[in-house]
Amino acid sequence: MLRPTPDTCRSIFEKGYRLWRNLHLIAADDDTLPQLSTQNIKALICNHPYFPRDLDLEEKYGGLVARGISTWNTSSRSCILPPLKKELDFTICSRLPKNVYLEPLSSYPFDVREGTGYGSHLTVLFFAWAYILSTRWSELMPGARISFTKQTGDNPPFANTPNCKSTEEVDSDALRWWAALLEPGGGWEATIDVGETKNFSPWSVSTHSSADAKTLPAAIISTPPVQPAPAPSYNTSLQYVLDYCAAHQVSHLCDIALSAALYLPCCSKGVTLPIPAVRYFVPPKTTSTVEEGPRTHWTQEDCNIDKLLALSCNIRGLKALLLSVLYEPSVPCNSVSPWIQSVFSVLDSVQSEAVLYENFFGAGSKVRIPVGRCFSVRSP
Repeated sequence: MLRPTPDTCRSIFEKGYRLWRNLHLIAADDDTLPQLSTQNIKALICNHPYFPRDLDLEEKYGGLVARGISTWNTSSRSCILPPLKKELDFTICSRLPKNVYLEPLSSYPFDVREGTGYGSHLTVLFFAWAYILSTRWSELMPGARISFTKQTGDNPPFANTPNCKSTEEVDSDALRWWAALLEPGGGWEATIDVGETKNFSPWSVSTHSSADAKTLPAAIISTPPVQPAPAPSYNTSLQYVLDYCAAHQVSHLCDIALSAALYLPCCSKGVTLPIPAVRYFVPPKTTSTVEEGPRTHWTQEDCNIDKLLALSCNIRGLKALLLSVLYEPSVPCNSVSPWIQSVFSVLDSVQSEAVLYENFFGAGSKVRIPVGRCFSVRSP
C-alpha cells in the first residue's frame, strides 16, 4: 500500500480539524432541534429491501433472525474490484423490552424549549412510534402478535388536573390507546414465541421513572371499556399520531421521534427521556373531519414503513449510518487515520469544554456543548 507523505497527512488533518471545529461552532450557537428532510430520508431508503410476509425465520442466539445478503460495489468506475457479498443476520426480536428512563425536564441535556413543550411532545411521539413499529412488525412476522397488557382504564395512569380534556371530546379508542402507551411500565406488548420462550419486538419498551406517577401530566381520564379492545393496527395508530401532531402543531417533531425510535434495537443500555409535561395528549374527535379524509404520512408510501423496519432490524447497518458522519469520500483510504484523528481531536476538546462548564456553572446548568448537534449538522 502506498504510504502518504507527512505533508499529505498534515493537510488531511487540517482539513478535518477545520470542518469539525466549524461544526462545533455552529452547534454551540444553535440549540434548536435539528430539522429533518423527508426527501432525504426517502432517498436514503428508496432501494432498501423490506421483509416479505412469508419470511423464513431461523432460531439463533436464543432468538429469531432473518438471513439476507448485502452486496457492496465500488463507487468509482475507475476501480474494477468485483462486488463484495456478505451474509447478514437481521435481528427480529428481543429477549426483553428496552428500558426507557424518564427524568425531569430540567436534567435533560438538550434544549427542548420548555415553553413550547417540545421535549414532552418528543417523549410522547417516541412512545407512539415504538408502538407503530411494533404493530407493523406484528402484521408481518409469522406468529407475532400485539395486545394491551391489561384492561386499560381500570387504573388511570395519570391523576386529574384542571386543564385536562373531557373524555366526551376524545375518541374512546384513541383514548384507550394513548393510555396504554403512557402507562407506567408499559400498557402493551408485541411478542413472538421462540420455542417455549416469549420474545418481544425490537421496539418494545418498559418505562421507569424516579418520580411518582402522579407527577406526570393529567392527560388521560378513561373509563373501563365494557369489553377488552384489540390493539389498533398500524394505519389506525398512525392516524392517532397524525391527529395529535396536527392538534399540537408539532408535525415537524414526528420524524425526529421516528428516527429516535428506529435506533431502539441498538440501545442495549436503555434510553433516557424527559418526563412528559404536556397537558393535552389526545386531540378531540374533530381534528380530522370526514370531508378532509384521513391524514397521510410518507411512511405509508412505497412500502417505506417496511423498509424502515428492515433497516432498524439491521443493527450493523444502523451503526454504520451513525458512523457515516465521520466518513469523507474525498479522503483516500490510505489517509483515513489522520482524518479520524482530527475529528476526535475536536470532539475531545468539546468534551473538555463541557466538563469546564459543568464545574463552573453546576451540574444542572443548561450551558452544554451539544456534541450530538455536531453530528446532526454533519449528517446528510
